[in-house]
Amino acid sequence: MSLILLVLLIVGETSNQVYSAASLARLNAASEVYIGRRLLTTGTYLERVPLTYAVDGWLEDGEVRLRILGPLFDWKPLPDQRIDVWGVLRRDRGLGELVLDFFNGRPAGDHRRVPRLVPALHVGHNVWLVGRLRQTGSEPLVRWVLALEDRTQIELLGVPPLKLTAMSGALIQVQGRVESGALPPSAAAIRLLRIQQLPGPPPPPFGG
Repeated sequence: MSLILLVLLIVGETSNQVYSAASLARLNAASEVYIGRRLLTTGTYLERVPLTYAVDGWLEDGEVRLRILGPLFDWKPLPDQRIDVWGVLRRDRGLGELVLDFFNGRPAGDHRRVPRLVPALHVGHNVWLVGRLRQTGSEPLVRWVLALEDRTQIELLGVPPLKLTAMSGALIQVQGRVESGALPPSAAAIRLLRIQQLPGPPPPPFGG
């Protein structure tokens, strides 16, 4: 295999997870370039509505501000806190403005926290994943999925439903063996080997 082809294969598998760093001023000046892309940007968080299970406010830097909106994963910004945030930039026609679909964040410059990328999901391999436990469907076709930081949902196999029901909505870490892997990762399923609950913001009512 040529080096060029190898590079193309690597980029093709991971490019949809790449986060571009951009200032709020840059996003405001060239928004059409960034719409639909994963971004990391910095500003002061101004809370619009105090919510227990989600972020709803603005990110402000100088004269520029950007609406940020989305459910909590494992961290919640404080009002008037300087933060780094990451997510996907979208144009919300209902709101009539640009919105950063909030995935997660950190206190500005705290590089101990970084975006969680979805690992390669190859059949037969063991992986560790962190996410929120979700129930989809209804009886008798209930499925349990792990909603990752970027909202990718991985199907979970092999855990008694009663145990999962008790943890619905919780932030958990799991180790599992990939039983079906695919691109995109949302087409994958893993059979659980270990599961543990992690500290973090509480789940929404009924698991969200």
